[in-house]
Order: sequence, then C-alpha cells, then structure tokens
Amino acid sequence: MKFLVAATILLSGYASASPELSLTLKDGSFGSLSEAGSPAIKFHGTSGGIEYGGSAELGTDGIPKSIWGQTTTTASGWNLKSRAELSHGLYDFDGEDSGAYVTVEGTNDDEDAFVWASGSMSADGGFKPLTAGVKKVLEGDNGKFMIAPRFSFESHEAKVVVGFEKDDTKAYATLSQDEKNVLVEHKVNDSNSASFKAGSAGFISASISNESDVGTTKLTYTGSSVDVEIENDGWKGIGKIPRDGTEPTVHFSKTVAFTAPK
Repeated sequence: MKFLVAATILLSGYASASPELSLTLKDGSFGSLSEAGSPAIKFHGTSGGIEYGGSAELGTDGIPKSIWGQTTTTASGWNLKSRAELSHGLYDFDGEDSGAYVTVEGTNDDEDAFVWASGSMSADGGFKPLTAGVKKVLEGDNGKFMIAPRFSFESHEAKVVVGFEKDDTKAYATLSQDEKNVLVEHKVNDSNSASFKAGSAGFISASISNESDVGTTKLTYTGSSVDVEIENDGWKGIGKIPRDGTEPTVHFSKTVAFTAPK
C-alpha cells in the first residue's frame, strides 16, 4: 500500500514525462503472448528541479515495478546527486517485496575524486546501510593511477580496487579477504579490444570484442565454456558452448521501443 501511494504521487507528473513502450521478443516456451513479448512501459521527466522516472511490466499486473526520483546540487566544488528508487517485486528488502534504495554520490572534477554511499528502506520503515566507497585518481607523466576502497555493510567486507591506465591499456587489481584478482583491458584499435582476468586460484576469463557493421560481437572463454554475444539494432543473440561435451545453447531476443510524441 505504501508503495502504491508513493507511486501515485510520483505519477501525478506523468503528463509532463516522456513515456516509452518497449517489447522484447524472446525465443523459448511461454504461457501467453504477453509473457513472450515482455511488454513494458517506461517514463522519464523533470518537475520542480527533480528528475524522475519509472517502469511497469504490462505482461504481469501493470503495477509500476520501479519509481525513482533524483536531485542534483553543487557545494564547495562537489557535484552532489541524491537518488531514491521505490520498487515492488524486484528486490528483497529483508523478506519484504517492496521498499526503497537510496544512493548519494559526490563528484569533484578538479580533484578527480568520487564518493558514494547506499542504503535500503523496507516497507515497515526500517533503514539499513549497504555500501560506501571512495575513488581517487592521480595523474602523472607515466599514466593515471586510481585507488578505490569500499565497504559492504551486508557482508562486513572491505575491498580495495587499485588501477593503472596508460594509452590504450587499463589494469585493475581487486583485493579483499576473500577475493584477489587482476583484470587487464587493452584497446587494440577503434574496432577491437581484449581483456584478461585472473585470480589467486588462476585463470578466470579472457574475451575479445569487435565493433563492425554486423554489430557488437563479444567472445568470452571462461575455462568451462566459450560464450558468444552479438548485439545489433535491438537484436541480441547469446550462445554458450560448454567444454564438457553437453549440447550448446543459443538464445535470441529483439527489443522494439515506441516513444510517444511530445
């Protein structure tokens, strides 16, 4: 009920928003045409300095599943953004299906610094912090160095990501008590890029990507399978070829969006 009341308040400005209806056609077995098409309507607009939006899945009950609003301001060289998203049936809020996610972000372009924090509020009004973090970029003659410590209040885990960027190569190391991995990304040319990821236990994945008239093609090897993903003009194809000899799987989808004239 609280979600519906809040949704009604935000939807009062719907007339000034820009609604968009999208259909996603997928392969597979479905119980109805609406389920196969996954029809959804999205809207986005501004009112009184507040940016807002939301979405509803028309293939189910048509009730808005996500309503969000955000504000931006500037203080002492920092660009601050506060965002709240009310959702129903999308996430788990300590056993409740309705609640809100709240995020606060701060960016200082002059200092190359970024801070953020997030939390959730369940339907009964209980608030729980989720994550908090800081990112700082240092530029030098030999490239860019980045350090980004973060903390998860849910898992009580601290994590630090350090990165280095020079020319067309980026490298990131993620360090925590339970996770240690290194990711290297390299842009070969305007059309091709590659990445490699390894952890304390060894190889994790390697991928190559290509941009062409065919669309975006990405080939990923994980050790247990070869995954192929192709995207072009709303079409998306995903293929998985397991190394254990089991049958490969292929899935296709097509998303078509219709925007109402203003």
